[in-house]
Amino acid sequence: MSIAQIKAEKSSASPSAPKMENCFHCGADVGRSPINDGEKSFCCSGCYTVYGLLSSHHLADYYQLQSHPGQRPEGNEGKYAWLADPVQASKLLEYQDAKVAKATLKLPTMHCAACIWLLEQLYKIQPGILRSEVDFPRREVSLSYDPNQVTLEKVATLLDALGYPPALSLADAEEGKSGKKDRSGRVLWYELGVAGFCFGNIMLLSFPEYLSLDDPTLSNLFRWLSMGLSIPVVTFSARSYFKSAWSGLKHRMINMDVPIAIGIVMLFVRSSLDVILNTGSGYFDSLAGLLFFLLIGKAYQRQTYHMLSFERDYRSYFPISVNKLMGTKDVMVPVSELKQGDQITIRNGELIPADGFLLHGEGEIDYSFVTGESEPVPVRSGERIYAGGRQTAGPIKLVLEREVSQGYLTKLWNHEAFRKKRTAEITQQSDRIGQRFTPVVLVIAAVAAIFWAIVDSSMIWTVVSSVLIVACPCALALSTPFTLGHVLRVFGRRGFYLKGPAVVESLAEAEAMIFDKTGTLTSVGEAVVSYAGKTLTTVEQNMVRSVLAGSIHPLSRRLYAHFPEDQLLEVEDFEEEKGKGISGTAMGTEIRVGSASFLQISDERNGGVFVEIGGDLKGRFELSNDLRPGISEVLKELGAGMRLGLLSGDHPGAEAQMRGIMPDGATLMFRQDPAAKLEFIRSMQAEGQKVAMVGDGLNDAGALKQADVGIAITDDLAAFTPASDAILAAKSIHNLPAFLEVAKGALKLVKYSFLVSFSYNAVGIAFAVSGHLSPLVAAILMPLSSVSVVLFTTAGVSLLARKKLTSNK
Repeated sequence: MSIAQIKAEKSSASPSAPKMENCFHCGADVGRSPINDGEKSFCCSGCYTVYGLLSSHHLADYYQLQSHPGQRPEGNEGKYAWLADPVQASKLLEYQDAKVAKATLKLPTMHCAACIWLLEQLYKIQPGILRSEVDFPRREVSLSYDPNQVTLEKVATLLDALGYPPALSLADAEEGKSGKKDRSGRVLWYELGVAGFCFGNIMLLSFPEYLSLDDPTLSNLFRWLSMGLSIPVVTFSARSYFKSAWSGLKHRMINMDVPIAIGIVMLFVRSSLDVILNTGSGYFDSLAGLLFFLLIGKAYQRQTYHMLSFERDYRSYFPISVNKLMGTKDVMVPVSELKQGDQITIRNGELIPADGFLLHGEGEIDYSFVTGESEPVPVRSGERIYAGGRQTAGPIKLVLEREVSQGYLTKLWNHEAFRKKRTAEITQQSDRIGQRFTPVVLVIAAVAAIFWAIVDSSMIWTVVSSVLIVACPCALALSTPFTLGHVLRVFGRRGFYLKGPAVVESLAEAEAMIFDKTGTLTSVGEAVVSYAGKTLTTVEQNMVRSVLAGSIHPLSRRLYAHFPEDQLLEVEDFEEEKGKGISGTAMGTEIRVGSASFLQISDERNGGVFVEIGGDLKGRFELSNDLRPGISEVLKELGAGMRLGLLSGDHPGAEAQMRGIMPDGATLMFRQDPAAKLEFIRSMQAEGQKVAMVGDGLNDAGALKQADVGIAITDDLAAFTPASDAILAAKSIHNLPAFLEVAKGALKLVKYSFLVSFSYNAVGIAFAVSGHLSPLVAAILMPLSSVSVVLFTTAGVSLLARKKLTSNK
């Protein structure tokens, strides 16, 4: 049923209703002319329409998650008509093909759990919407839809009709793609400013009380003024605590803001009664100070979280380089240096770093990074290619339409299609402790109230308020994300990039580590190349070199560099069989380069790379197996504490060399194709082992995804796989044992921080229960406890990293 049909259906609803009712949808006063639907009243036809829309699609559970969750919709006729222009709409799209389009929209009015639930059910309301995923902290929804069934204009109109008008601006869209910071959180600073202003003035008005100046007239006036100043503190500065506490209670959950909200109410009621009954000055200075220091702690927490997020998205981006046309030559440059209008070459298997248009070549783009679907999309000259795709049909050239967004590439790496469904055990423990902590605090406060009611009833308010405030488990809740977040930052600075905190724990718990050989343990880029066979002419060498130029496999790159530099030839019909070889046609002649099995020849010598030109087997290249510097020591250190193995697609001729560096008992297997590697990892997991896989990300994608931790090694190419949990710069592989030690140490730090938090709360509660802690001091101590935990974990991880990693540089 369309929105227009529902409006027409509901237009005859009765206007009579009680004057002081609230709208069933948005909670606003229905006014004098409400719209009724049986027992439900609505303030306007817009709210009534939304209710009808949700009811007709069996989504009325929306109202059970939270009362009055909706936002009052505004008229939107023609508001999004400009999106009907495909050119304008494309500027807001992250991706589009014949079957799917993707866009991320900002929805500022999103405010509660019901909003999240509804926005993730959009596919039930609008045919053509395939998926919607909410990022609540950023107030964004990522949408995938079928452009054949629904347009971006219709999607935006639907969101507006539901009360979630998207904040659409082409400038914002460009800003979002360039990774600029989303400006939010101003309300917190306003709340802090109001609390600070009122706190300072209440302190001034309380000086007569502090100094025992006996002037009843002034004292009484100042008390009433203090109470007046405390009202905006309670109604405005404290509102986030009340909202959070109420939201938790409605969902039958006692969160950490419940005791704080109770303490604030108790202080305000007690102090107000003192002033009204003229029995004392109350605790308005403590109340305002409490909110002021609580909000300082919240602001500190928010800024620290933002700092971690900033480091994660913009400084710890993975090392990607690409070939950029400079003059007449392709030069390898970091993607961060690419600008709009630059011409770049993307080879077979490489990641496309930014939106652009195809200039030359045949595009077969795998958009699994973007959509989760690996079916290649054909692209012709002049057509747009989106960032995050991977070329699968030989080298192509494109001109960039936008600059590179590191933040966007990070988002693609974390695509849900490649996310392993797991939650860190340490995080689960923290959540369980936090959930039980608040009820325990409430029980302690109740027992303390009963005790002081018997001993000295005048102490009840002070003691209970202090207990509720000082025992807030904020430090406990912060210990895990800050510790693991700082580990991500420390690792990123040293060339080890992890998808998220859960990977730190999985890395620390790994019991076995399996390695690929070529490009992982060996450094193909430094290998010595020798050739045996028929002499290749200059033209033949350039033909072979031109075909090799389309591949990013380490062996292909090393052979490409072996040939003398010359103008590359145009290559047609390029194909690459993973782990076996490549083929293509240059100057009308078919060139095939690869293993003996790829060329279908019987040669049981020690492997090598064979070359066939026009059906004539020319000869064979051999590359020395040059081990990466320090790899023997790395394997020795790792082998002392875990099981090691080697899975290689190469000929077993290098087994003797590998046996010499692998520890005793290590498993070595050769001629392993990608499927065999995956099955070996799966068999180890079936035995109950937690396995880490280290490979180059080309032929190991399945094994990397199957492993508990998949680590992709990369030199200077965009050749890693979205299936990996971590990306390790090749120059940092010597630090791999140290990374594991730091990860294990970080988990111990989290547990130590639990102990610190419990000790702080035990001491604080003891002082509060005994009546030796005022609510104001408790309010100061609470954010200080959070700061102390952050400093403790940050310093601990930094010292651990310095101790373990510095000596390995």
